[in-house]
Amino acid sequence: VAATKQAISTSSPHRGQVVPLEDVKKIIKLAGPIAKVACVCRRSRRASFEEKTCIPVGPVFLEYAKEWPDYTRGGIDYISKEEAIELMEGFNEKGYVHTFWMDYRSPAVVGFCNCEFPTCGALRARRFLGDWYNFFIRKAEHVAMHDYDRCTGCGSCVQRCQFSAITYSPYLEKAIFDMKKCAGCGLCRTVCEQGAIKLMPRSK
Repeated sequence: VAATKQAISTSSPHRGQVVPLEDVKKIIKLAGPIAKVACVCRRSRRASFEEKTCIPVGPVFLEYAKEWPDYTRGGIDYISKEEAIELMEGFNEKGYVHTFWMDYRSPAVVGFCNCEFPTCGALRARRFLGDWYNFFIRKAEHVAMHDYDRCTGCGSCVQRCQFSAITYSPYLEKAIFDMKKCAGCGLCRTVCEQGAIKLMPRSK
């Protein structure tokens, strides 16, 4: 197992982490330039890539991408920080998980990926392999906290979760949260009409 992990680790081009929307906005305010490009994962899964869901930030990747037009098929659309935040809010509403990536060979950041299970290769592996896959994509610095008493058992959060961290108990008529599986993306709280879900620092 250790040898397999080392082999994958050394061959993978970058590392990422799940980030909730509030962290997304903080990063965008610090970043620049910003653009949107077609998603490579979606192309590999034969999905439509007309919706540009990869949001590179910073000059390193954007300059590099110009030299590899096949990677950015469909072009590079530069956007403002305000446009980027509005775009990310729309992705959050749709239920896309936000992840932020860096190049492990340098201190440079690559940008955001906004995708869903099972289209996203990283999310798929994270869901199937769990914490073993931390070396490639880590959980957010937050975790979902569930107010059991306020939960009405509507099940909206169960459908929203991309990491199999929420199930529904017919006996209890409540949602059941597995905090060890929770990646802290925060998507579940956006559909909870009872306000029974909030994000808390994972360190607590």
